[in-house]
Amino acid sequence: MGSGGTPGSGGTPGAGGVAAGAGSGCNWVHNADGTWAFGTPAPADKIVLFDGTTLAGWHKLNMPGTPIDWKLVGDGSMIVVPSGTGQAVEVQSDMKFDDLCLHVEYMTPVFMSGVGVQKQGNSGVYLKSAYEMQILDTSNLGPLIDGCGAVYQVSPPMVVACYMYKVWNTYEIEFKGSVWNGTTRTKNASFVKVTLNGKLVQMNVDLALDPPVTKAGINDVPGPQPVGLQDHLDTVSFRNIWATVPKY
Repeated sequence: MGSGGTPGSGGTPGAGGVAAGAGSGCNWVHNADGTWAFGTPAPADKIVLFDGTTLAGWHKLNMPGTPIDWKLVGDGSMIVVPSGTGQAVEVQSDMKFDDLCLHVEYMTPVFMSGVGVQKQGNSGVYLKSAYEMQILDTSNLGPLIDGCGAVYQVSPPMVVACYMYKVWNTYEIEFKGSVWNGTTRTKNASFVKVTLNGKLVQMNVDLALDPPVTKAGINDVPGPQPVGLQDHLDTVSFRNIWATVPKY
């Protein structure tokens, strides 16, 4: 653990630093009904990124120390408050990661009839603040490379697993960060396994992007980076965000 952070369910969500591994893999459990889920982490291994009571632990894009403008709802969730720029932008966790196991719950809002698909509750979860797992209400559509469960513009989901608006969804993501020798990338980042509402949507997706500029337009760079949540102008809600860090 870096000098700025303390893992554990009793830790302060606002603590920054660099997370260090404490276990093996993401401790996946394959349930009898065929769904997948992370096993319950040991309290000492659980890094709480958002507990529903404070926005501490998050900052504006590339502005450490600058609080985000999102709104605490009072029910344990926070909601996107669009930045007003008219452009999609991230908020970022103070804690930085390379490899991680990430749990995120989100809910898309009701959208107006007839809007374009990309305005149907658009947001995203960024790993290394670069590679995006898409959030979107495409529950009534087939697998799309830019739909729910997709590695945005890289890999469509294996199945459509998201729920319609106003229903909570759960992402669980096992991610391996890229490896670098100085400024030379020697190993690509990858999504090892991703589930959405317990259903497997991504498996062993190698992020062989050259140059390492993601489809979301954000560079993959050496070293640990924040988790990102996207403000794509839609009022998406988030709750219960936590991580563990595997050792391979």
